[in-house]
Amino acid sequence: MKNVCCFLALAVGVGLTVPVSAQDVDTAQKRLLSHRAAQADAYRKLAEVIKGLQITSTTYVKDFVAESDTIQGQMDTFIRGVRLGQPKFHEDLSCEVPAEVTVAKVIETLKEIHTRDYKGDRIKGSDFEQMNQRTDKQIIKVVGMGAPARRTACAGVASASTPSSSTGPGSRSTWAQAIRSRRSWSITAATASRPSRCR
Repeated sequence: MKNVCCFLALAVGVGLTVPVSAQDVDTAQKRLLSHRAAQADAYRKLAEVIKGLQITSTTYVKDFVAESDTIQGQMDTFIRGVRLGQPKFHEDLSCEVPAEVTVAKVIETLKEIHTRDYKGDRIKGSDFEQMNQRTDKQIIKVVGMGAPARRTACAGVASASTPSSSTGPGSRSTWAQAIRSRRSWSITAATASRPSRCR
């Protein structure tokens, strides 16, 4: 009887095992990378739009944020707290993530930060009340875009990491030395601006 119970337990355990191919794992990893990249892009775009809002005729949110590291940190925290929408994946495994926040919420947050952390006198609390009149937006909407990193034929080397020929004096030789130390590519002085064939 004991042997039968052990056999049943083993059978149940085996039955719960779901085989996963290497391709499925690779696809899942690429989707995850795309999703994360799209989220980061959405937050970046939100920050760009918010910091581009006008407070007064000569002052923008980016100027207010630059007043101190504390204010910068508070605004970063606010932006990172914006709830993102559902991701949308495409056939090439690229991803889109929408994000939105009301201008009223932005103004409310700016006023709170001003009251709590602003030490200057150039920007008044009342200045934020005029922001609605200086923008035609009521809701800030952005869409973050992300895609899995592409790699070259040399395993583990992202193609995006290849510097262009305009990276500045001395950059080619420095990059070539770094590549030679990895012993993955063969690079000559004449072709240091791009990786050669893998050996």
